[in-house]
Amino acid sequence: PSSTFPVVERARTAQRAVAAYFLANGIVMGAWVPHVPDRARELHLDPAALGWTLLASGLGAVLAMSMAGRMTARVGSRAVCRVSGIAFPVMLSAVVLAPTVLLLTLAFLCLGIAGASMDVAMNAQGIAVEEQLGERTISRLHGMWSIGGFIGAAITSFLLSLHIAARVIVLSFAAFVILLVVAATP
Repeated sequence: PSSTFPVVERARTAQRAVAAYFLANGIVMGAWVPHVPDRARELHLDPAALGWTLLASGLGAVLAMSMAGRMTARVGSRAVCRVSGIAFPVMLSAVVLAPTVLLLTLAFLCLGIAGASMDVAMNAQGIAVEEQLGERTISRLHGMWSIGGFIGAAITSFLLSLHIAARVIVLSFAAFVILLVVAATP
């Protein structure tokens, strides 16, 4: 029993790290949504054009799913989480700061790729942690994602209501999420 304690402690530490990934992913997802109306207005997108532009994110996610699975199998979920966890908030910044519709569409495509890659890798990590602990914890991790989404959307909406510049908000969120991902990785 005493020899299993370090293994369980390591698994608990890994569980906290994976929870941080889920939180970070949720924050990015929640943080970009309040910017959508402003982006549409700034780039003169009618509802149909906005819909087509947003579709690029879904396309990126679909393209990334199998690729992320193969990369996770090849280099490990931690490496994929770290790279995509850094790319995801960077792409959030690109979406919010894109000066043209073409760049916005490309940024959405990359946002979808980064987000889906992170999703695949962090779920793989969550399953590995479950196996190490011998208990079901994935629902708690998904709960962290929901909390992150709420936090990202609520804080972004509040700051936008105070007329704080979108670039300040998004770059602050990106820096925070990058720090969270880097801190969780070891």
